[in-house]
Amino acid sequence: MTDALSRIQAALERMSKLEKAATEGPWEAKVGSYEKRFWIDGTEHSDGACVAIFNRSEADFIAATRTDQPRLVKALEISLKALNNVDSPDYEDHILEMVADILDGKLEDLGDTSK
Repeated sequence: MTDALSRIQAALERMSKLEKAATEGPWEAKVGSYEKRFWIDGTEHSDGACVAIFNRSEADFIAATRTDQPRLVKALEISLKALNNVDSPDYEDHILEMVADILDGKLEDLGDTSK
């Protein structure tokens, strides 16, 4: 196993542990009863929790992350399995290094990835 692959697997395991320990989703951002507060609400579950946030876009981001983060982990796991079918070891190593660097926070500015 390459160093990059072990770094990726460690990051995926860390993210999966966080997801499993968190209150079940989906979460949603709601306008609170206090002026200018938004609530991250997962209280439809018996062990749910609420957190007050003062910025709507941050509240929306946190709530969406509860659903999006597990999807991202799954997509990355599937992508890594697909790399096993790549015929070029150099290309595979390059992709693994890049993904590991992204997960380690070493590649911050990836440009516009929406295209």
